[in-house]
Amino acid sequence: MARQPTAVPHRYAEVPFEFVACETEAERLTLLTDLTTLGPELEEIANSIPTEALQTPFRDGGWTARQLIHHMADSAVMMQARVMVGLSPPPTFLVAMQAEQGKEAIAEFPFWDEETLTARAGAQIGPIEPSLKIHSLITAQMADMMMGQPDDAWTRRYARPRTRPLTVEMTLAMCVWHSRRHMGHLLRALERFEG
Repeated sequence: MARQPTAVPHRYAEVPFEFVACETEAERLTLLTDLTTLGPELEEIANSIPTEALQTPFRDGGWTARQLIHHMADSAVMMQARVMVGLSPPPTFLVAMQAEQGKEAIAEFPFWDEETLTARAGAQIGPIEPSLKIHSLITAQMADMMMGQPDDAWTRRYARPRTRPLTVEMTLAMCVWHSRRHMGHLLRALERFEG
């Protein structure tokens, strides 16, 4: 029987995302601290999963533990790119085009297809160690990137297909929620494997 991790309670697997804006510097620091703990939390859980259990889905028809780990790295990369887009001023051609259309001038971030990325061979059979490192480094780097940012940086917005404009702060909070949600799924996959 594998060692049971203690970092993430199962309840995260089903908790819907509810954004609550940080109103103080202390709340922002807590959010950044949460970002920096994601990598070690994920590694603790992943290290508790035997290699042969990585092909176990967390539910019938769901992604395997291996796919979840690769997806979490892909998602961290996308979240970081969104934060960077949100922190950057929109390109002048976009500002002009959006002004002509009577829209707010905000940077846009393209849509990515997580199902396609998760179906790729690397996500199906590839080693999890590179994805664990990517997830850990990127979430920590996002926290570093936000340290000392002025108040208006947290509320900068960017557009994304199929959703309303999001703020940088909302994206950081979503990254924490998303990672912990899938950590709960990993724990479920481990339970299913152990029967």
